[in-house]
Amino acid sequence: MNRDELYVGQDALINFGKKKTFAGELKTDKSFGINIVNNDATDVTVAFCPAHYKGLGDIQKKFPGIDAILNDGVIYSNGGNDLVASSLDPSNSIAEWIAWMIKNPTRIPEIFVETTKTKFFATTIFQKEVNPYMDKGDKRIYLPNYVKSKDFHRDVKHVPLYKTDQDLYFHDSNVIQFTIPANSDITFRFAIGAEMNFTRMFEELSALGRENVLEMGAQL
Repeated sequence: MNRDELYVGQDALINFGKKKTFAGELKTDKSFGINIVNNDATDVTVAFCPAHYKGLGDIQKKFPGIDAILNDGVIYSNGGNDLVASSLDPSNSIAEWIAWMIKNPTRIPEIFVETTKTKFFATTIFQKEVNPYMDKGDKRIYLPNYVKSKDFHRDVKHVPLYKTDQDLYFHDSNVIQFTIPANSDITFRFAIGAEMNFTRMFEELSALGRENVLEMGAQL
């Protein structure tokens, strides 16, 4: 058995929550919630993760179908009919959340959705890794595979992406697009899975190195 077959995620670079392997990914007890209200009579495509693109004009050069980038407040307007996004956590803005995940790659293994707009569950989430050397194609998440008509009566609809290995990856090389139906009010709660953090790795390895050096009797 080689090293790859033995790997389960012990890594100073990645935070898995209560356990130090991928087995703890669904038990991080961390999530982030947002509410989006689309007052327009048309569907709006929103980049929930804009990768490294600096603004709407920049991202539309490669993704012309995107109408807005997720942020706080009014992110799309059509003749006064606005699409408005807000954080469910008053101490953390959407902008802060996105910035954190862009710098610290984060995996979303499941989403909890509250809305009476059942049309949303007929849409597709697109995610695409942007690469200047090749086109890797879209990864498509068909929401009808997760939420059926029999689930529409539930106040909260569960989208367990991890069951089909279609987790969402928020980082600076990935674009994630959601379609927000016309005249809809949707609340999303994203479960935070594994997070990759270079600062944490630096601190942990520095502490380990210091401890080992001291045990060897050397002077720092």
